[in-house]
Amino acid sequence: MWTPAGKSEVSADVAMPLIESLEADDICLMPPTREQRAEYQASIAAYQSRQGAAGRTKADAPGAPPGWPGKNTIGGNIPPTAAVMDPWPTFDGIAVDGENGIVVMSDENRHGLLIYDAASGGRSPKVTSPRGWVLGPSVKLGFVAGVAVNSKRREVMVTNNDGGGMEVFSYDANGDTKPLRSLTVPHQSWGLSLDAARDELAVTSQQYQGISIYSADDSGVVRPRRTIRGMQTLLEDPHGVFLDGDRDEVFAANHGNWTEMRSYAGDEPAFPGKYIPGRFQPSSIRVYKASANGDVPPIRTLQGNRTQLAWPMGITVDKPRSELLVANYASNSILIFPVTASGDAAPGRFIGGPHTGIVGPVGVAVDTKRNEIWVANYGDHTAVVFDRLAAGDATPKRIIRNAPEGTPTTGFTNAAAAAYDPKREEVLVPNCVSVPRISTFARYTSGNVSPDRTIEGQQTHLSRTMHGLAFDAVHDEIIVPVALSGAVLVFKGEARGNQMPVRIIQGSHTGLIRPQTVEVDPVNGEIVAADSSSRAILVFDRLANGDVAPKRKIGGLKTDFRDIVGVAVDPVANVIIAANRSAGGPNGLYMFDRLADGDVAPLRHIGGVNTGVLGRFRQLKVDPERGMIYVAVQAFRRQQATPQKEADLYTNEKALAALREQARRAERDDDPVEAEGGGDTAGFIGAWAVTDDGDVAPRMMIRGPATRANGFGGVAINPINGEVYGVGSNAVMTYLVPKFFVKKPASTAQAAR
Repeated sequence: MWTPAGKSEVSADVAMPLIESLEADDICLMPPTREQRAEYQASIAAYQSRQGAAGRTKADAPGAPPGWPGKNTIGGNIPPTAAVMDPWPTFDGIAVDGENGIVVMSDENRHGLLIYDAASGGRSPKVTSPRGWVLGPSVKLGFVAGVAVNSKRREVMVTNNDGGGMEVFSYDANGDTKPLRSLTVPHQSWGLSLDAARDELAVTSQQYQGISIYSADDSGVVRPRRTIRGMQTLLEDPHGVFLDGDRDEVFAANHGNWTEMRSYAGDEPAFPGKYIPGRFQPSSIRVYKASANGDVPPIRTLQGNRTQLAWPMGITVDKPRSELLVANYASNSILIFPVTASGDAAPGRFIGGPHTGIVGPVGVAVDTKRNEIWVANYGDHTAVVFDRLAAGDATPKRIIRNAPEGTPTTGFTNAAAAAYDPKREEVLVPNCVSVPRISTFARYTSGNVSPDRTIEGQQTHLSRTMHGLAFDAVHDEIIVPVALSGAVLVFKGEARGNQMPVRIIQGSHTGLIRPQTVEVDPVNGEIVAADSSSRAILVFDRLANGDVAPKRKIGGLKTDFRDIVGVAVDPVANVIIAANRSAGGPNGLYMFDRLADGDVAPLRHIGGVNTGVLGRFRQLKVDPERGMIYVAVQAFRRQQATPQKEADLYTNEKALAALREQARRAERDDDPVEAEGGGDTAGFIGAWAVTDDGDVAPRMMIRGPATRANGFGGVAINPINGEVYGVGSNAVMTYLVPKFFVKKPASTAQAAR
């Protein structure tokens, strides 16, 4: 049953459709030697021999076996007692075609595209009706970001920021319609800009740290015409982009996060040698020659305190007025500069203030025909329209609503981790994509509600890809990894808003390249980070701060590490557990002695078809009092190869060939990964004992249609109240399962004492 607790008037049945769980040293990763490659191949063969059929072909993993997991597993098809989810669209990218009277905005929450007439909106508190809403399983849209329009072809382009590629639709598209064509772009692509004069399209990628420029009619798997990428470019977590062929310039908005991009999701082990450590820089707008190619420096840069830049998102250029407009998320404003502005220059004017209705802007566009500026808000369910010359705390001419006035916004998308704060009785949820933030919700909250508080802003140093989150209940601290800056951040438990971390672990001595997940061991005073790019688990003193070496490092061929997506510590059993996955090799839960150091084999390994942890899983949490490991499983299927994430995507023929084969399978609708097991591939939350070993079914499980979830990317536990929190896609579920937290019976010896 759904509880009536919470603040929303939206019913749970409306609010909870089925969720889809989507997925002074120069320091470089050295390729393995011939001998290491041979040893690696031998380790794969040994792994497959140990695990039998657990990861070789689609026939080996067709979804859950009949009768799985068996009558001894407790739990099962359990309905949530509370659910936090926003059922309404959330505006993200925006593009305007004034000539055809069209405005297009991407919807990251419902995974769609909304198309409006340029004259839409007004003062009504009701939802503004779009002329088209592209939504459904055929549209191939997920956590979408940037959009662009082609007025000649009457086409709209939209990029997926997490997985997938760029999709193209007709202006007349509506409903569950297939794209006209698709283009493979680097993973974590965010900004799009079309230059009609050159018939070229610019795409930014956050983790790729680059700008790729394609022909406007490119489709499939093709190399871009040019790529601006490398150390000299100073691109740092680029978001918005604007391609201006008339001036031969391309603009990119940077959040300031940087780490050396190294492949992290492939099957082949990487051996960290020298690498360039991650860093945090102030936000910036960098401008390059549009005709440039390769590792080229910017021709000018906007950066500094006077610019007021703080997490700049979408950008555009008003060509007739020679102005650069920036959606400045962290200050709830639109900053407007002369197009030639450089250095620490103040904006010529800005639009911001309580009367503007600008709340967390992520997109901005100009309609030169109607003399209007459009702003897409992430912070609420609106877009606002201003006069083209508006300045200061101006009232918008019109408001476009994708939900009724006053509707709350949960404000998280593709959450892939969770933590529980017992002091404040809050569930903490980080954003994986688009807008970096950590949101907190009271544990009893249900429905469509705004967070009790958020941690977000330039000073927080947060970025996307927060696949781990830990709460230290003993010392009242929040710990989170920053993959795009090679860092681990520690915040006060009470942190809110644009608050700086109290400690930062980052630098050449840390060994951190791209940490995905993290856990804290308050009993032994340690922070444990898992880094897929270094293929290692790094253990730091809890109070570590700055460029400090880890106390211990578990890594090497004996560990079987590939893509380490979850980590946990049991201080009672004295083990570290790693959730480790790959497409063609090791998968499962690996347990090591807590004090292990170096290239050591795991003590135990939970993996195989009967476990259900075949590759599509993420966060771990441990209940040390009962010796149980909880695992968030996104889907009951093997991990598919992700060549789109390769660091050398466009020079790696193997990666390109793999992408082309994936595209061919998609065209034939016979992708074996998608076909595996049909509806029986639903994910789950599973729990095993820390003493379990081998291909064993979970002892406890939450899975089935009543759970209102197709899978989970994050999990947190609250033993005192008998609750398990599951995070999947854009929702947080609460499951009341007191039978999961029955205390272990005392031994005979203990009872005698």
